[in-house]
Amino acid sequence: MGAARAVAEWMVEGEPQLDLREEDLNRFYPHAFTRSYLRTRGAQNYREVYDIIHPLQPMETPRRLRLTPFYEREQALGAMFLEGAGWERPQWYEANTPPPRPSPTRGEGDVAPQRSGWAARFWSPIQAIEHRAARERVVLFDATPFVKIEVTGRGALVYIRSGR
Repeated sequence: MGAARAVAEWMVEGEPQLDLREEDLNRFYPHAFTRSYLRTRGAQNYREVYDIIHPLQPMETPRRLRLTPFYEREQALGAMFLEGAGWERPQWYEANTPPPRPSPTRGEGDVAPQRSGWAARFWSPIQAIEHRAARERVVLFDATPFVKIEVTGRGALVYIRSGR
């Protein structure tokens, strides 16, 4: 209804009443226009509407659409992947499993946070350890899936500094 109304307003009045910037097809990656992706994703969307889905539950299909050059190494490190814009993106690495929890009486070392039940689904205490390492030491991030924008020309530096 919303799309049809916007198109009708566009045709009759010259512009729709709704702001359609978020509906721009250019925001989608090419894989999102393939017939197999649309069928699979459409079926998943239907299931998500009529089922209780955990907010962090990874999409099961389609997967492995876009892999970074580090994918195999990340797999070897025990990466738990989630999908984002078609990319397999690691959320944590089993290789970073925390050491056994210290005895409460000794009070040594870090204790990773614990979750149980619904809150523990698609989560790992390894994430806390990796976050702490990123804050306190040195870590590497694979930025392959991140959008890169090149700004060139006269006024590029001023434009970037302005934050627009």
